[in-house]
Amino acid sequence: MRRIELVDGMRGACLVFMTFTHMIFADGHPLMSLHFGKLGFVSSAEVFILLSGFLVGAIGLRLHRRSGPAVVRRRQWMRAGFLFACNTGMLLAILLAASAWPRAAEIWGAYLGHLADPTPPGVASAVALLYQPSYMDILPLYMLFLALSPIAVHWAAHGRLHWLMGLSVALWLATQTGLAAPLASALSLIVGPQIELRTGFHPLGWQLVYFAGLALGALVADGRADLARVYPADDHRLLWLAAAVCGIAFLWLEAIVLGFVDEKTLERLHWLQSRYVYSPLYVVNAAAFGYLVIWLATLPGRPSASRVAAPLRLLGRVLRAGLTWAPLRLAGRHALPVFCFHVLLAYVVVVVDQTIGPFADATEIAILLACLASMLGVAALSEARDRRSAERRPATAAMRGPGVRA
Repeated sequence: MRRIELVDGMRGACLVFMTFTHMIFADGHPLMSLHFGKLGFVSSAEVFILLSGFLVGAIGLRLHRRSGPAVVRRRQWMRAGFLFACNTGMLLAILLAASAWPRAAEIWGAYLGHLADPTPPGVASAVALLYQPSYMDILPLYMLFLALSPIAVHWAAHGRLHWLMGLSVALWLATQTGLAAPLASALSLIVGPQIELRTGFHPLGWQLVYFAGLALGALVADGRADLARVYPADDHRLLWLAAAVCGIAFLWLEAIVLGFVDEKTLERLHWLQSRYVYSPLYVVNAAAFGYLVIWLATLPGRPSASRVAAPLRLLGRVLRAGLTWAPLRLAGRHALPVFCFHVLLAYVVVVVDQTIGPFADATEIAILLACLASMLGVAALSEARDRRSAERRPATAAMRGPGVRA
């Protein structure tokens, strides 16, 4: 399947925005205000998970039909295994650094929790993905979804996407209403009191994002998603509805930030705006925000684009040019190794800031740009490795002779 430049660019953009929020300085930094999360209840995490699900659905469905379910299963499980190895490697590297330098363990205390003073059961729970340090909680979530993806792709290949999404919505609703709470209690009983559970994302809430992306990717790969009807250039009703939803979410977030909403009201509405379980406000805001971005980014080149107001056409061209910028696409193509590297950078940067900082704004920006450049270097190395592997495969097949699969 040909790569979709816009999807690669959006994944790369998510990594940039994650870098802005994960590189912590004592007095903040100027680039933090550029994150689109300031516009409402939406973040890089759900965009990244949605796009990952989209790619698994689009590529997995075609692979399923061409080579069968066993190939899809092997591919996704190998991917999950690779991520587990990366996650374990990052964890051990950080714990070794913390044990070798007590000052680092002190600085990382909030990030590591009880792992700042590790015990064998604590390390075992972290390796088993039950206790997740800061910034390392999205990978276990993605591993779980990858492990379940072959079943979802199999259902999609047999026309059962409605079953998949029905089950996904039911699990999400169970999480919102508290019906899924006994599962967490049961897991705590199974692992015992010595093992503490810690994660930034409730799997049963966030699975809705991933499997919605997977279903969309499968529909696109199957030719059943008529994007011209979903994002019509000559009918702006859905566009303005999405804009209104985003505007209301922005005003509500600003009211909370500025202190116009009292604590009791926030407590009563916690069920509506809990990021941990991916509550309804996040779902609605993300859907509206995503609609706006895709509508604008896909506007250039459409036959009916000439009937759209000039400011919207200009905004669409600027947005598409930004999201398809070559460095962003490169980072997006190799999002997983780049993400892992950015986690290590986040731990290094906070130590640097608290040992030789604070820094001036210009220095903080220079450090962030250096981090982004090094992440791009990791993407370039990964691209070169993939290219060498692709060049070796035909040569290996030719050496083995016809009829023998490499």
